[in-house]
Amino acid sequence: MLLLYAIILGIGIPSTYTDIRFQKIRNIHLLITLGITSLAYTYLTLTNQLTINWHLFVNLFIGLSLALTLYFTNGWGAGDAKLFTLFCLLLPGQTSPIPFSSIVLFVNTFILALFLLIILSIRDTLHYGLTPLKKICSAQTIFQIMNSFCIIFSLNWLIQKAIYSIFPQATSIFSIITLFVITRIIFWAKKTFHLRFLIIPVVLFGLTARLLSRGLIVSGNEIITQLKTSIVYAFLFQGISSLTITQRQKNQPEAIPFAPVMLLGSLLTQTNMFQWILAFFKNLTH
Repeated sequence: MLLLYAIILGIGIPSTYTDIRFQKIRNIHLLITLGITSLAYTYLTLTNQLTINWHLFVNLFIGLSLALTLYFTNGWGAGDAKLFTLFCLLLPGQTSPIPFSSIVLFVNTFILALFLLIILSIRDTLHYGLTPLKKICSAQTIFQIMNSFCIIFSLNWLIQKAIYSIFPQATSIFSIITLFVITRIIFWAKKTFHLRFLIIPVVLFGLTARLLSRGLIVSGNEIITQLKTSIVYAFLFQGISSLTITQRQKNQPEAIPFAPVMLLGSLLTQTNMFQWILAFFKNLTH
């Protein structure tokens, strides 16, 4: 598999340069890498170092779905989506504790980007005073977090129940990513189709479904856990949204490019970073 990691570096380094320098990811680089990847897959398959099975296709499907969701909801550009999908193709191996490297790459990418964003925010605060913090804590941002909280609080249990009924061995990261995708689609539909009150029927649907399914019997500990989880996820989703192309100016030098964090996230898929992230959020929500 070292061959695939060499290809990751081969596409990651020039894409990082062009993304930082020109805010672009060259299609020619992606096409050349796709051709080289096809040859690498052929070689690894013929030498019995790689088996083409359902896992590979499911992993690629998950990565493509995440890439297209963020692209169509203005989360990132077409180049970012194509590069992410290509990285997923170059990471066919299973990871721990979940078997799909595309999910690990997705989480690694945005956690690294958020970490970099926090560092840059601290730098800007030290340099410009409270002006950056006022922008971060604006009324619009707070309203967005409140809307995310309402969606998450009303739908989280339903999504968890659906996922665990289909995949009993699924971890919490599946429900987190599903919630994130649904929240992005709701906000995108609200803005695109000018549906100002779209969130209200979504919340009512989630709460009504919960009432019909479980009745009024809810323990205090369960409510506290759901409140903590919803608050943490709401702030997390808002942080990710601050990285999207609709929230940042691509021509500004401090804009965070996705190519370098994708490259680093790819190289860290076989480390314990993902498990540390899961443990961190588990401690926050329990």
